[in-house]
Amino acid sequence: MGKRRSRSESDADHRSGACAGGEAKRPRPEQKHLYLALDDWQKGYNLYKVDVHAIGSADTEAESQLPEPPVLQLEAAKGARDVLFAAVGTDILALWQPRYETTRTAVYDTATGRLDAAGPRHPRALQPMRFVVASSAGARGLYALHGGGMHFLERRGGGEATTEPRWTWSTAC
Repeated sequence: MGKRRSRSESDADHRSGACAGGEAKRPRPEQKHLYLALDDWQKGYNLYKVDVHAIGSADTEAESQLPEPPVLQLEAAKGARDVLFAAVGTDILALWQPRYETTRTAVYDTATGRLDAAGPRHPRALQPMRFVVASSAGARGLYALHGGGMHFLERRGGGEATTEPRWTWSTAC
């Protein structure tokens, strides 16, 4: 005949995760964030990191306020405030309308907090760029549409340890 456990033993087992086959507590789900780019700064753009779970909370006051400070501020010269923002994976791209051959894309990596202000130069044919469309989930780039067709901005394998550019433009059609 089996020995019955005392209440204190079973309570200790429960707290240690020994119940239900010895499984520990379930891991917390990964916290999701929404990055919001707004032109609410006098000198340019603010990028805010918003907790997705807080959006649906009962606290309406918290919903109406953006977290301070912004995770990133992008200064834009007067008259050069027409920026298109897009996301590819953990990267947020700020694509200024190409006015000069030196116009570049700024890339902010949300996973590392790294800002690459010297991103890829815009091809001359992208003047003016109408809008960008992210490619399918898991893809490594986005499409930029313009009057003459379409270009594709692709993320390459290059990183900090290499001199190879991380992003490159190609003609899509």
